[in-house]
Amino acid sequence: MPICQSDLTFIVAPPGSGKTSLLFNIMKNAEESNRILYFTLEEDEVDIKRRCDALDISNIKNIDFYGIDQGVVTIKTIKEEISSGNYDLICIDQFNKIKPQEGEKRTDFREYFTNSVLELRELTKKYKVPIIVVHQLNRGWEEVDWPSFSLIKETSAIEEEATRVICFWSHNNPPIS
Repeated sequence: MPICQSDLTFIVAPPGSGKTSLLFNIMKNAEESNRILYFTLEEDEVDIKRRCDALDISNIKNIDFYGIDQGVVTIKTIKEEISSGNYDLICIDQFNKIKPQEGEKRTDFREYFTNSVLELRELTKKYKVPIIVVHQLNRGWEEVDWPSFSLIKETSAIEEEATRVICFWSHNNPPIS
């Protein structure tokens, strides 16, 4: 899968299906000369290093990590970090955990996440850098036979603004009786 400048890619799947592992493999397979910025909204530096060691990417020098132990991640944080470096790839794990700005109320989740998708899309264009975002499917995913965009949590803007959406899906075979 070629990743081009200004791409906004979402990896969506149920919890525990390997979204983050796929993201790490993409980073691992990026060219050595690429500078990568990885935001994790679930792990601290110790967990990140453990995962890197397990995937044998701890020796890559071109990945800058921004973990939960470094503070709250907002769209503003992401903008500031992208603008402060010359990055070739931005990875964000996990979209639904991006926090609102200080003082900003998040009463309408759909509107907040729609605006966040639009801002990420603008960042891809402004900095000509691809952004890959991990995102979780809505509850109820286990009750349907086939995935649809309605299962993507919080926003339809992903469908409209993303360059591509990668969805993991597995049909559960009924038990043999």
